[in-house]
Amino acid sequence: MLTWILAPHRTGVNRSAMRAGLMTPVTGSRSGFSRMINVHPKNASGRPANQFHLAAAGHGESSSRACRRVRTERTQTDRRSSMSRPVRMVLAAVVAALMLVVLAVMVSAVSAVGDWGFWGLGWDPGKAVPVRRAIPLDAARSVVIRNSMGEVTVRGGGPSGQIYLEGEIRLRGRDLDEQQAQELLSVSRQGDTLRIAFREHRWSWFPLRSFPTADLVLTVPDGLTLDVETDMGEVYLQDLDGKAVVNTDMGAVEVRGFRGELDIKTDMGSITIAEASLSGRLSLETDMGSIDFAGVPGPDTVIDSDMGAVALTIPGDRAYRLDVETNMGSFESKIPYTLQSIGGSNGERKGVLGRGDLVGRIAIHTSMGSVEIHEGVR
Repeated sequence: MLTWILAPHRTGVNRSAMRAGLMTPVTGSRSGFSRMINVHPKNASGRPANQFHLAAAGHGESSSRACRRVRTERTQTDRRSSMSRPVRMVLAAVVAALMLVVLAVMVSAVSAVGDWGFWGLGWDPGKAVPVRRAIPLDAARSVVIRNSMGEVTVRGGGPSGQIYLEGEIRLRGRDLDEQQAQELLSVSRQGDTLRIAFREHRWSWFPLRSFPTADLVLTVPDGLTLDVETDMGEVYLQDLDGKAVVNTDMGAVEVRGFRGELDIKTDMGSITIAEASLSGRLSLETDMGSIDFAGVPGPDTVIDSDMGAVALTIPGDRAYRLDVETNMGSFESKIPYTLQSIGGSNGERKGVLGRGDLVGRIAIHTSMGSVEIHEGVR
């Protein structure tokens, strides 16, 4: 039997630690040995507090080589464990952001090519077909608007009993005519709901050759319930009084002068609201994009942003129950607030915001983004 001594300069172990009994030398044959190195500062029970195994699989592996292998494995394990959850979240968010940016660039390039034309590949700049229709409401009290490709603008203050629709459909491709363009825009009724829809259609196997889009502007009377949805396109609401639900897959939403109840959801796009006075629930949600609200909140306000900053500008002469949670982002309020509880790693804050009697609740959540609250109305 040979005695192998793990020298301090080979293993990084201090000689004094060995003399104090913190490291036990090990013995074994050059081939086929299995040993344990005890690193045992004793705990209260008198048992070793920590230990690890050094197992050499034989076949002539020396103890020094085995030690180096163990140290290498432990270093790799430590490096993997050192990547904390916030770091992984940041990396995942960065990757997701880059993917979405690439997608947005591709979409912009497609749009640019379609607008400028690329005759060599069969694309042309297209032609605009104007759309003008007066649509009677009859008994309809809610209006559903669907646009697969293009902007939607809805304005209030229209005459009662009808909706005035105008805009243009842009055609690309030699096979299209104005009659086909008009047929892409449909109007239907079901009960008290009026439905206006532009359905995207492609006549060519090569998708960019025929890529019709529609920009629609609707003037509606007050008091309607609106349901607006776009696949790819911005939504603008102006001077409306009633209830509105807005959904976009890719497109910003801008609202000005709204009164009533509002529910907005975007997958990729900012939400901007100004001069609003809510009498009902306000719900704003975006997967990727900032949220900026300026106005008077209603009795219940819920704001959720996965990746994007949130900014509120509201009156300071009324009080709201406040519930703010920022997983990764700062919180700042120019309006005085009283905290009743503070959470842990998720940065949750609960309290009362503003002065005077309680008139409602404001709940804000961001996974990655700051939250700012300012006083005033603009």
